[in-house]
Amino acid sequence: MRLTPYVMEKTTLHDGLHLSLLGSPEVTNAGESMHFSSSRKALALLVYLVVEGQVQSRKKLAELLWPESDAIHARAALRITLLELRKILEGMEHPTLIIDRNTLGINVQAGVTSDLQAVQTSLHIIKTLANNPQVGTEEIRIQLLANLHTAVKHYRGSFLDGFSLRDSATFDDWVRYQRDYWHQSMHMVFEQLAQLHERAGELKQAIEIVSRWLILDPFNEAACRQLMSLQAAVGNRVAALQTFDHYRGLLMDEIGAEPSSVTFALKERIRASAPPAERQTKKVVRVATSSPQLPPFVGRAGNTIH
Repeated sequence: MRLTPYVMEKTTLHDGLHLSLLGSPEVTNAGESMHFSSSRKALALLVYLVVEGQVQSRKKLAELLWPESDAIHARAALRITLLELRKILEGMEHPTLIIDRNTLGINVQAGVTSDLQAVQTSLHIIKTLANNPQVGTEEIRIQLLANLHTAVKHYRGSFLDGFSLRDSATFDDWVRYQRDYWHQSMHMVFEQLAQLHERAGELKQAIEIVSRWLILDPFNEAACRQLMSLQAAVGNRVAALQTFDHYRGLLMDEIGAEPSSVTFALKERIRASAPPAERQTKKVVRVATSSPQLPPFVGRAGNTIH
């Protein structure tokens, strides 16, 4: 059975404030870019509040963004940055920030969105289906497919790619933690989306998805193996072996390492496999893998959600 087609618009216009965080950070309001070039701290503050999703104490935010300052100067710097952020966000239909003497947060009524939401929704559905296969209705699977396609469409690179604060090691530590989480999450998104198309017999679509995955994450060995398997399944053993050679060359050139024995073994099985004309059916050459594990959610004030 073929998957119900999911058609993405050529462009996605968000009605309100939208943060694109998977890649270099971009903030738009109704599709119009908002500029933070004069205040990286204001952007960092907004990103942190949106990702964590809960009201944060001013003390914690001051320590996060000005770890080398004393409490008085850090709180004063936070007040100045907050004024800058409010000026950038002024004119919104609903107030974006919830502000009081001791805390700051995002107003849920403001309808702030981000590219992280489709990823998180996808992971939630995947986990639900893994724990309760009987709830896997066609409607839920279509919803999963739509969210996976949305996540892949808008994925541009690692979390806050290229963004850091020179004077805030604590914020940069938080970014690295988030970066690792969303990298693991996108690994699962690409893998699951390719597998959905593969199970539906749509190998061409699966190959396109994994090929894009490797372009965005060229050192991902699991993606390399998945692409090799799919290329072999459509009878293109030459392309599968070229994928291996390209990946091997990349590893040697960049880090002086070889692919794992698992990847070498897959390459040998593909090389030794019969030509497509001699096979009655096409089967994907698979390597033994354990069930994928969902990464724990590290947002929401750093709490882990299982």
